[in-house]
Amino acid sequence: MVEVYGHAYPSGHTLMAAAFYLSLALILTRHVRGGRHRMALVLAAGVLTLLVGFTRIYLGVHYPGDVASGMALGAARAFALHALFEAGRR
Repeated sequence: MVEVYGHAYPSGHTLMAAAFYLSLALILTRHVRGGRHRMALVLAAGVLTLLVGFTRIYLGVHYPGDVASGMALGAARAFALHALFEAGRR
């Protein structure tokens, strides 16, 4: 294992996980019919993001605030881009 010195704000791993998994889920919701299936995709992306964040805290690499802000920024990016693409599509 690699020993890490210092903490980073926000958690880059969590930010990228939230941005990637939520963006992927939002893209896939365009091709899935039914509200329950769409909600399941977004929920699965959220669970994956939470797992990544939990591992960052568990390994002692980040503080909970670092992880929470990484999740918030990644989710904001995913939802903002989704809204932008939806507006452009119409």
